[in-house]
Amino acid sequence: MPRSAKSTNASTNASTNPGDDSPKLLCGKCRTAGLTRRTTRLVHLLTSFYPYKCDRCGHRQKKFRLTPAILIPAILLGATFVAGNLIRARLMRASESAVGQQGQREALARARMAAGGQLSDFEKLMVQKSKQTMDNAAVVRMVKANMSQDVILEMIQTSVPDYDLSASSVIEMKAAGVDQTIMLAMINASNAKR
Repeated sequence: MPRSAKSTNASTNASTNPGDDSPKLLCGKCRTAGLTRRTTRLVHLLTSFYPYKCDRCGHRQKKFRLTPAILIPAILLGATFVAGNLIRARLMRASESAVGQQGQREALARARMAAGGQLSDFEKLMVQKSKQTMDNAAVVRMVKANMSQDVILEMIQTSVPDYDLSASSVIEMKAAGVDQTIMLAMINASNAKR
């Protein structure tokens, strides 16, 4: 067999090797499609960087091949990262809440020192609890519970207002029995918020 025929058969055998079902990759040095994968080790499986050798020039190089062996740990690592950030955020919120409560206790102590004695029960309650949000439904519930107008007005003044003061809402409150004095206090509290 002539020499040129042998080299042609060898190159065809290398590209159509029945045991090698992976497509031939280009060599980084001579740019021919003649890279074959060398024996793989555990480190190659874990990193997905596999060693290759060029059949033509003998150049050795590593190529990245995405495999399920690298996808599963990457997904687990990403899930661990996300879960860790969620837990860290929740812990930060809890510690900020504890710091806020400590600040309230310190404010109570400062107020007590400034007042020269004990604070009233109402003042202690106001310092310890954060202000509650009041809305239309809360006002209507208090009116239907026959609470005195003074109590409702005090609650409106000491709460964070979140009232719907559209015409239809005011009409609904009037139909529910809310007094105009209470509605005016709601409007004043909403305007003071701005």
